[in-house]
Formats: sequence, structure tokens, C-alpha cells
Amino acid sequence: MSRSLLWVGGAFAVGCLPSARLVARRLAGIDIDAVGDGKPGAANVRQVLGRKAGYLVAGMDIAKGYVPATLAKLGGAGENTVGAVAVAPELAHVLVVGGRGAATALGSCFAIDTPAMLIAGTGIVAGTKIGYHPQAVILGALGLLPIRLLMRRRALAGFWGVMPGTIIVYARLRGSSDVGPTTDPAVLWNRFWIDRDH
Repeated sequence: MSRSLLWVGGAFAVGCLPSARLVARRLAGIDIDAVGDGKPGAANVRQVLGRKAGYLVAGMDIAKGYVPATLAKLGGAGENTVGAVAVAPELAHVLVVGGRGAATALGSCFAIDTPAMLIAGTGIVAGTKIGYHPQAVILGALGLLPIRLLMRRRALAGFWGVMPGTIIVYARLRGSSDVGPTTDPAVLWNRFWIDRDH
């Protein structure tokens, strides 16, 4: 039990790494929260600083989700621990860094179930290529559970597989810290479907 808590706590700490802020500050000396769409994530870095910087941040955030869970798995952790370790960095990215957690969730899902994520990830990549990144992410996140059920994964594995998508939905509906909560259905739909705060 104490070893599992150490794995989860370490993974949460890794998720607190503000990749976008560090890269933007290092490469351009700017505060990424004050430019573009104001979100501390790879998409905003790509928009403001270009593809290479955006890919660097995406890679760092994917690694935040993938590496801790994979290390836990290789270290002999059980399914519950691996699931919790996979979800912890994304939760930290959303609650501490203030991001949406999509790239970290991608890494988490690959660590939890690589074959299922390859299927869901294909849709995410295709949607992004044709200009529908926010929609592709949400459909990939929500589609992972049915994919895993079709692949006959156990119920508990399904629970851990659906948590990253649930966190993404929460982060989107919550909105950025400077806009706060809302009950307006149109605003909530924009947040959910196109990842825009208004």
C-alpha cells in the first residue's frame, strides 16, 4: 500500500511540471498564460511559438502521463496502481498547472492500454490533420471506453481507461481560471465541443 502511494504521489508530482510555461519562457522569454488563448498547453505554444515548440511541449506532456505508469507496470505494480499512476499526472496537470490535460491523457491512455489507444489515437490524429483537433480529442476520449469494451477488457481496466477522458471533459467544462464557472448551455457546449471558454 505505501509503495502504491509513493508511485501515485510521484506521478502527481511529475504532472505538476508546467511544460508549456517552461518551454515558452526558455525559448522566447514569454508568459504563455498571457498570449494566444492563454492556456498552458501544447496547442497554445504551437500557435504562439510554432510547431517545433508545440511538439516539444506535447512530447513532454505525453511523457508525464506515459512514463510514470509504464515504470510502475515494469516495477510489478498491480492493475489498480498502474491505473491510478496513469491518471495522477493528468489530474495534476489540470488542477495544479491549469491545463486541459489532453496530451497528458494521451500518454496515460497509451500506458493503460496501448492497443486500444492506437485505435482511438488514429481518429485523434486524423481529426487534427483536417482541422478538428478539439472535436477529435473529445471523441477519442469518449470513444476509448467502447473500444476497450469491444476488445473485451475487464471492467476495472475499463474504469481506469475512461478516467483520462472524464478529466478532460471536467477541465473543459470548468473553463480557464480567469473566466470561471457558468451554467449557460451555449457556453458549456462551446467548452465541451470546441474547447473555447466563451
